Amino acid sequence: MLLSLISLVRSQVVAPVMSSIEKLNEIAKDPLTPLRDETKKSKFLELVKIESALIKFGMLLQVAFGEAGSDIIRECITKDGLNYNKPGKVVQAFYGFCDIRRFTDLTEIMQADVVKLVNKIAHRVHSAALENFGAPNKNIGDAFLLIWKPKGQVAISTVADSALRTYIRIILENYSDPYLRQVAKSEAVQQRVPGYSNWLGFGLHYGWSVESSIGSKHKIDISYLSPHVNLAARLESATKQYKTEILLSEDVVRLLSPNVRKLCRLIDRVTVKGSVKPIFLFTYDVPEHEAVKTITLSQEDSITDFYQKFPPRLPHRHLQDFDVAVSSYLGGEDGKFADWRLARELLKKCLKGGERDGPAEAILNYIRKHCDDSGCAPASWTGYRELEEK
Repeated sequence: MLLSLISLVRSQVVAPVMSSIEKLNEIAKDPLTPLRDETKKSKFLELVKIESALIKFGMLLQVAFGEAGSDIIRECITKDGLNYNKPGKVVQAFYGFCDIRRFTDLTEIMQADVVKLVNKIAHRVHSAALENFGAPNKNIGDAFLLIWKPKGQVAISTVADSALRTYIRIILENYSDPYLRQVAKSEAVQQRVPGYSNWLGFGLHYGWSVESSIGSKHKIDISYLSPHVNLAARLESATKQYKTEILLSEDVVRLLSPNVRKLCRLIDRVTVKGSVKPIFLFTYDVPEHEAVKTITLSQEDSITDFYQKFPPRLPHRHLQDFDVAVSSYLGGEDGKFADWRLARELLKKCLKGGERDGPAEAILNYIRKHCDDSGCAPASWTGYRELEEK
């Protein structure tokens, strides 16, 4: 009788309690460990509910704080609460900022249904980042901040290539998504935004930031504080000016593998708001969506396979003319060798070829607006310009 009672207590009380403790220790040891609600059966329903609640709580913490918040989860579990005065940590990372185009228009058209649209895109953005060495950090209404930090033994060029691959994959998957295509082609959207099809703009930059928890006992966010994060957002905003989907800073392109780096196109040299140092801007000309509809996007593709499958869309001759045009437009380090008349003729040639080329159009418009009476660069030209938009 006594042995039966001991066995019952052990199986129905002690085992479930120990299981709950194990789950708690798992979360404390590795806050990002995958959790499943697989509670052991017990006649004591309260114990089952406690363990199930612990697992769900852990899963909620993972979703809320993500990779960057793992230290906060660990600290809250293993110590006496969170230290709000703890200094941040300086990290080097790639910062990706992406924004849903014409979101105000979409919200006014779709009303409450816009939430389904945002979450559809968010799922794709987050999944693509996580499967390419990255992690989602913030959802800011119609925008998303993604982070790629160097990963131990993984070469930084691999992380850089993967960050760019994330963007290309999102663009192609969004285009092929039946629901998004239905929304884009709807009469209401086309009347408000004729020709609407490009869902997102992307900016990507690399540099330092302070990874930290910002807030109080009432609300905590995991943030990356740095002008480099702001620059990624400004690059995304500038995609509208250049009518391209992706803008990369020279700091990113420098870290790409040689084979991927040569696929990126230099389009301008600029200063952005909040910075006086000029930077070179690059883009990746994502292949025409219709041309890749029949190609399957595979997560198992190597980086080499991926870029061979989805190379830039512009033909070699077009790129040659554009490269000479940009070189003539910039005119060297200080702009002294600028030949805007040659640049203008080559850019017009690029646009006459029937290829869609937003950067060529943007630079040509700038030259027309700022050249002197003879069509040459003004005397004040120093080889770069200030972005006219945020």
